[in-house]
Amino acid sequence: MTAAIVPVKQLARGKSRLAQALGREGAERLAVAMLEDVLAALRGARGLDVVAVVTPDETVAQVAERAGARALRGDDPGLNESIDGAARELGALADD
Repeated sequence: MTAAIVPVKQLARGKSRLAQALGREGAERLAVAMLEDVLAALRGARGLDVVAVVTPDETVAQVAERAGARALRGDDPGLNESIDGAARELGALADD
């Protein structure tokens, strides 16, 4: 199985430098819009069996699911650990 894994922080923690200029809500809207753009591009990519978003944020998970991606919810142990955990979870699904 070929998968694209997109890690996304909690919205309240993302785009912190831009939040100074945009405000917290503006920064969160920007992060969601960027995620939607990434997911749309991945949907159009050839050769992908699954697109997964790994996130501790429920809003991000809902955006991912609306876009047709698999939402993998969990703690935020860090970037590498999140990606490794998502890869293991997707690998287990492929083995079923």
